[in-house]
Amino acid sequence: MEYLYHVTNKGNLASIKEHGFAPLSRRPTGTIPGATEQDKREAGNRVLEECCSSFFFYLYQHDITFSRITALPGNEIPLPTMAFTGEVTGSGANVNNVDKAKLASLEREAHTNYFAYLGTKPITVDTSSSSSSSSSSSSSSKKPAKKLADFKATWQSDIDNFIATDTNHFILKFARFYQASHYQAEEMVTREHIYLFSEKHYKINYGTYAKKTGRGNITQVATLRILRELFGTKIGDDPGQGNALISRLTILTADISFVCGLLESDVVNSRLGSEWLDSQAWQPLSTFQPDDSSSSSSSSSTTTAIVPGTATLSVIPPEEGKREEKDPK
Repeated sequence: MEYLYHVTNKGNLASIKEHGFAPLSRRPTGTIPGATEQDKREAGNRVLEECCSSFFFYLYQHDITFSRITALPGNEIPLPTMAFTGEVTGSGANVNNVDKAKLASLEREAHTNYFAYLGTKPITVDTSSSSSSSSSSSSSSKKPAKKLADFKATWQSDIDNFIATDTNHFILKFARFYQASHYQAEEMVTREHIYLFSEKHYKINYGTYAKKTGRGNITQVATLRILRELFGTKIGDDPGQGNALISRLTILTADISFVCGLLESDVVNSRLGSEWLDSQAWQPLSTFQPDDSSSSSSSSSTTTAIVPGTATLSVIPPEEGKREEKDPK
């Protein structure tokens, strides 16, 4: 039999026992949410900084000076708007998060809009490493692409200062919009899905998620185990993390087993295969009784459940899912 696995904090088990293993959108108010908020705090302004860097690199490649950028804030350029769908198309290597693809398109539009605002004509940038002599005459109007390493060495300290001080510049306003939209897209998809690993990828990823969920205490790390066949076709690849799976189904308590406190060194040991994993002390989730440590863990945090990635599977309507609780209380 093939199983799928999910790693969480032991403090979540009482809620999952009561309501089933459900997407956040179908959990009752007050149950423990996923880790998107935790991931946002850990990332800080990384997304904003990367957006600013990408924007400046585009302008750097087109010979715009840093002083010209800071002198022309572009306050009259409107910020875009974003409607979120939570939709994903494709599968496997071709999985495409529609919201993030739209956001990437808006980023490219922002580059060209600000560039046009500066009143310059685009310069065709040659990104090829070399060109043949036979094509040299036809490409004479092109100029070689500037290197990212040179850009960072020349502008990075100025960009850092810009982010800290030029708060009303269009580039920074767009970067704030981009970061907020990036996380909104993630929140949309994590609300609608549960996340799981195959056995192979559970063993690969267990150490990472055990550290996050257990907070240094391996006894507080719980693994859920669910038969793969229960999902039928209502499961797909997670574009946010290539080796994870996502589903819109709610899995009933009767179909879930659990075990707590598996050691990372044992789980990730490639010499210990399915037989070792099957031999662990799996118990029906319906038999779980919280102890003081798991109760306090649950009440002390609202971000203990860990989500492998950020994705959605638009082709799975929740109302058609097998073994789904229609109205959890």
